[in-house]
Amino acid sequence: MAFIVTRELDLRSLVLHYEDYSKNFEVKTAELLEFMELRAVYEPPLFHANKSYREYFTEKERETVGRAIRIMSLRETWSHISRYFPETSDKI
Repeated sequence: MAFIVTRELDLRSLVLHYEDYSKNFEVKTAELLEFMELRAVYEPPLFHANKSYREYFTEKERETVGRAIRIMSLRETWSHISRYFPETSDKI
């Protein structure tokens, strides 16, 4: 719904992905501050990359959730989140 609301209300938006911070923390932090029209007032806390909770779920559970989310998602939404559901790929 976030994509629909921002489009319908003509709102500026910024899509950030967790893993982008682990690859380019300084760049992504600067991008976020610029988007929010803020300046850094102190050093950010340490970013602990590569957190994963995949081991809590079976492959079948991840695939099922991925399918459900894909069915409920707009194409635009799925284009941003499909990377988090590789088990689903193009399966529905």
